[in-house]
Amino acid sequence: MTLSWELLALTGVAIAISLVAVAVTIITTRRFGWRFAGSLLVLAMTPLVPNVHITLGFSLDDIPAIVGLVGLLLALAPFEDFPRLAVKRQVLIGLAIGLAVLFVAGVISSLLVAESPFDFFRMVMRSSGRLAMLAVIAVAVAWAVSRREGAAEFVASAVAVVGTFEAVFGIVAFLVPLPGDIGLGSEKGPRSALFGEVPGRITGTLGVGANFLGAILMVSLLLTVGLAIEARTRRARLVWLACAVVQIIGLTLTFSRAPIGLAAVGVVAVVLLARRPVLAVPIIGAGIVITLLTPLGERFVSDATNRLALWYAAVLLMIDHPLTGVGTGEMLATMRDWPERYIDTPLGRAGASAHNSVLLAGAELGVLGAAGALLLHLSLAALALLVLFRARHARSAIHIAGAIAVLAFEAQAVVNNLFTVGVTSVMAAIFVGAFLLAPPTTGAEHQAEAPETSPSTA
Repeated sequence: MTLSWELLALTGVAIAISLVAVAVTIITTRRFGWRFAGSLLVLAMTPLVPNVHITLGFSLDDIPAIVGLVGLLLALAPFEDFPRLAVKRQVLIGLAIGLAVLFVAGVISSLLVAESPFDFFRMVMRSSGRLAMLAVIAVAVAWAVSRREGAAEFVASAVAVVGTFEAVFGIVAFLVPLPGDIGLGSEKGPRSALFGEVPGRITGTLGVGANFLGAILMVSLLLTVGLAIEARTRRARLVWLACAVVQIIGLTLTFSRAPIGLAAVGVVAVVLLARRPVLAVPIIGAGIVITLLTPLGERFVSDATNRLALWYAAVLLMIDHPLTGVGTGEMLATMRDWPERYIDTPLGRAGASAHNSVLLAGAELGVLGAAGALLLHLSLAALALLVLFRARHARSAIHIAGAIAVLAFEAQAVVNNLFTVGVTSVMAAIFVGAFLLAPPTTGAEHQAEAPETSPSTA
């Protein structure tokens, strides 16, 4: 009976989120007079929905992604005049091969590892199915953004607003304990510099680890800085700078070292490449002050990491299961079944999954999965560098920020599983589509569909 009521409640919540997403799509599209506006905004709102598992690998935070994608596809129909993507042929081939190899590896692993048809469907949807959805999101976003001048700025504004909300929610949860410790995660145990010093690490509304909120705030901060540079009025610039400071505070309170360090490097890169170094002063100043007022500095210096042990366990699993891996989502369960081999490693205790997107693919999908993931990530990084070079000469701060954000995503994927978690993988797909794949637009080509305003000025 309890399970039935829980399932009923979860179904009700899923329906409510779906209705809200559809309503936001319709209202936003009418408000901006642009058929893609609502769907792009709903996609950007993915981090606002908690990660609560529903069934077959789907969770509540998949709903905005699915509604946004369906809305984009309906708005794009009948798919005429497909624009050329801003991708060199060599990079496009690398992306296509990487995607295809990873897709096939997911199907093979699911087919050979699954113990029942239900298990097969669950595994294949979490691996190949999710990969296909992310690829379609990236291409659909690129197609939509390429249709309008200023569309990339609209996407950046939506992400920046969502990031600011997440930061505010996290700060409130940190200062004023919410029921059930909503918005807070573990402070890492008694051996951490954070233990006893903070109430927890903020997780926002995501309901997953602080590392993933850190990734969201990292990329939203970079886009917010780009928007501040591109702002046409002093008021708009001050608003975006204020949002950036709020996001810095939120990012600091995640106490997640990788996104904090990458954000610091990324912000400096954005302002220097956009030739607006003066904007780095208030942002870096705020970061230094916040670091001095929190245990962040001690965490960077004192807290140990178990990444080498996790990577060792992932490689060992791939060696033991080279053809199929252990199955999507089964790495940690397999490790617990054989703790003497996979948990108690020569490099320390491995108590979690790989924390590396390529090695996780190898452990769960086999050597073929690792090869596909490596080629895909290298191709994305190469594409981001090409776009960054082009944007630097055009002095497009938003595209500079977007390209650096993808590079930051790729860098954090070395130490976290960003591309296997729904919210961060969807955000990565949005960034790839809006800032890497979409070709530059001009007012002459797209004047009829130019968006009227951005979310910040509506």
